[in-house]
Order: sequence, then structure tokens, then C-alpha cells
Amino acid sequence: MKMHLKSQNKKKKTKIFILLLITILIILIINKLANRISQILLIYAEQETKQIISNVINKSLTLDTFDRFNQKELYNIEKNKNNEIEMIDYNSITVNLFLDEITNIVEKDLKTIEEETIYLPLGVVTDNILLQNSGPKIPIKIKRIGYISTNIKTDLKEYGVNSSIIYTSLEIEINIKILLPIVSKDIIIQNEIPISYRIMNNNISNYYSTYGITKSSTVFKNILE
Repeated sequence: MKMHLKSQNKKKKTKIFILLLITILIILIINKLANRISQILLIYAEQETKQIISNVINKSLTLDTFDRFNQKELYNIEKNKNNEIEMIDYNSITVNLFLDEITNIVEKDLKTIEEETIYLPLGVVTDNILLQNSGPKIPIKIKRIGYISTNIKTDLKEYGVNSSIIYTSLEIEINIKILLPIVSKDIIIQNEIPISYRIMNNNISNYYSTYGITKSSTVFKNILE
């Protein structure tokens, strides 16, 4: 009788051990699968976020925005006695006013996006065109981190004979946090928007340009090719 009870207890313990092992394996498999799905969703969420932010920036910064500032007043051009361009130096007051307005416009429009929820179909994880729009919708929230960095960039290149072109563009950098139900990711979105170009009937001397005056008025130098 005692041997029979011992045998039953042993079988019971074995069953419990096997059941516990199976449960642990199932949890590990589910956890691994969930992580895999989350990583795939993050990839698609990042692509979607970059596209949305780029669209917001492009819609925010219209030609009217740039036309309110005289492009020629953004920088001063110094020439030598041979009428060659030696230096391009930005007007810090005009540039900072320009960047302040740009930053405020973009910041205002981004707040609207932050208040909304983006939905991504779970079918995107299948990598199947027919199933990409199927399945439950996964909510995605976008949150801006820190300040919006705005910067003016200038490139000066030789153009034809005895001429050069000054290209002026606006650089915008935004730190974004993508929030999914399980995971999150911080990304940096960078956009460069052409503002204007100006043809100068002058040779280019060996010169340096002080550009990149940010909203915090940090000026750095760069040798242009």
C-alpha cells in the first residue's frame, strides 16, 4: 500500500514538473514572439513617424513664411580688392529672429500631432502585401523630446566662369519618442529645406564661412568645398 502511494506521489510530482516546464517554455516562446513583433512594429512606426513629421514640417513652412524675411539680409558677404568672395558672415539678429519664427511655427503644429493617436495594423508584421492592412490596430503615440533645433546652412560653389552660387537651406532636427503599448524608441528626425540660391558674379577666394547660427546663437565655422 505504501509503495503504491509513493508511486502515485512520484507520478504526480513528475506531472507537475512537466506541466511547469511546459508553462515556462510557452511563456518564453510568447515573450520572444512578442519582442519580435514589437521590433517589427517599431520599424514600421519609425518610418510612419518620419513621414508624418516631414509632412508637418513641409506644410508648416510655406513660401509665405520665407518671404517674410529678406534672404539677402540673413548674411553679409565680404570681398577682397580683387572682388573675390572671402567670407560669408551671418547677421545674428536677423538669423535668430528668422529661426525663432520657424521654431514657433513647427512647434505649434507638432503639438497637434502629439495630441493624436496613430494606428498601425498588426498585419504589417507578416511582410505580406495582402495582409498588411489586416488585423487589430496598434495605437502609436508620438512625443517630442527637448527643444527643436533649427539651423541655417550655406554652401557656396563655383558656377561657370567667374561666378558662384550661394545655396541657403534650413536644417531642422527634432528628437521624438515613439510609444507603443509594450515598447518605445527615441529617434532623431532631420530635415533640410532649401530656402534660396543666389548667383554671384565673383570668383571664390580661399575663404571660410561662419554659418550655423542656431536658436541659442551658437556659431561654428566650416570650410566649404
